[in-house]
Amino acid sequence: MLQKRMIDAVFKTMIISASIHIVILLLHFLSKRDVSILNVFNIYDLDLFFPTIAVGVQNFILSIIFLILLYLSILIFFTKHIERQ
Repeated sequence: MLQKRMIDAVFKTMIISASIHIVILLLHFLSKRDVSILNVFNIYDLDLFFPTIAVGVQNFILSIIFLILLYLSILIFFTKHIERQ
């Protein structure tokens, strides 16, 4: 039982930390008007490996498409058990 609570606490910590991170990025975007800060590839720090991946409108659109595909994948493959309950 304790192990299950610990795993639950880890996931909730990750969700809260990610939420705080996104709020900080949104505040930065609002103050600097730099849309590249909202590029999903930039948020995932993929620009550390691929320096130009977070640059340009085309890559921004691709990052949004990637995020939508990620969301749909999670919805389809990882939430089926919720319907059964």
